[in-house]
Amino acid sequence: MTPLIDLAGKVVTGIANEKSISTGVAEACAQAGAKLVITYQNDRTRAFIEPIIHRLGIDDVFLLDVTRPETLDAAFAAIEARHGKLDFAIHS
Repeated sequence: MTPLIDLAGKVVTGIANEKSISTGVAEACAQAGAKLVITYQNDRTRAFIEPIIHRLGIDDVFLLDVTRPETLDAAFAAIEARHGKLDFAIHS
């Protein structure tokens, strides 16, 4: 199936777990050409996204806990260093 839009060159984050709507949206974005980056809050939430990371072959996985500003700064710095920007985040 041909994607309705071209997201080539876009960088997207926002996967919560294997069954979340955001995961389906992120997968559709990837099929449209977007690069997926994944963030997680802690080891427990990392466990939720591990199957997705492996299934989709995602290389960019970053700790990002909004209650710890240093992780926010570090994640965005790493995303910027690798991709130059983050185009949008999915939240559902």
